[in-house]
Formats: sequence, C-alpha cells, structure tokens
Amino acid sequence: MAGLSLSVISFFKSIKSYSSAQTLPVGAACNTCWRAESQMVLHKGEQMAKTKVQFQIDAPEAQEVFLAGDFNDWDGESIRLTRKRGKYKGRFATALSLEPGQFEYKFLIDGNWICDPDKGRVPNVFGTDNSLLNVQKVAKQTQSRGAGAAAVGSG
Repeated sequence: MAGLSLSVISFFKSIKSYSSAQTLPVGAACNTCWRAESQMVLHKGEQMAKTKVQFQIDAPEAQEVFLAGDFNDWDGESIRLTRKRGKYKGRFATALSLEPGQFEYKFLIDGNWICDPDKGRVPNVFGTDNSLLNVQKVAKQTQSRGAGAAAVGSG
C-alpha cells in the first residue's frame, strides 16, 4: 500500500507543471503530455498562455459599471470598468487576461444585471440569461529556443 501512495505522489509531482492547452482527437495518446479532465493536453515545454480580453459596454447614463462572471466567482464589486472619454464618451471598458475556456458573465450597471449585447447568451439558474465568452486555447513554448504563442484551437 505504501508503494501505491508513493507512486501516486510521484505521478502528481511529474504533472505539476502541466495544465490544459491543446485538444487531441478522442483516443489519441502522447507519452510526453498529461490529459486533463477537460480533454485538453499540454505538452512538455509548453505552458498555458493567457489571452487579453476587452470587455466594454455603452452605458452613457450609468454612474458605475462592474463586471462579474465565472472568472471572478461572480463577485459584483471586484472588477470596476473605466468610463471612456472623448470619442467613446459613455462607454465603460476593462481588459482581463484569461486562460482558455468558456466563461459566463454579466455587467452590473448601477445595480442592474445586464447581458453583453455583443455576445451570445445562455440561460442561467435564475431564469434569465448570461453572456457567453469563448477564449481560444493557446500554448506557448517555455524553452528558451521555443517559438512564441501559437493558436491550437478555437474556443
């Protein structure tokens, strides 16, 4: 039994630096990678690359706008959008660096939950909708001679 525990610990230590980034066809195998529950694979020498995502909404009469979603555990006060000036007066915006995946979110405009008019929607447990964002999967080489970020799939 002690050998089994040691083997499990060794296995998790060996995959510690891996996370998900590339989808393989069903049944495909690779002896230099680790398959996550999400069926995405990160090869040795690669790491998950985050993507900068711009969130914006036109709300000229709003006093304050926040962003909440899966990426911040739906905290309605942690991400405040900045009011734009000049040509984009009335627009609120912020940028987040997100790992690949699918995220549900909403804007909180003066205390009212509002979907992003520019994104698709999915029903939520409250009988309303959430906006839906797909961030593409990207892997980047961590070796010094490696190439830059490369797209490996669509989100």
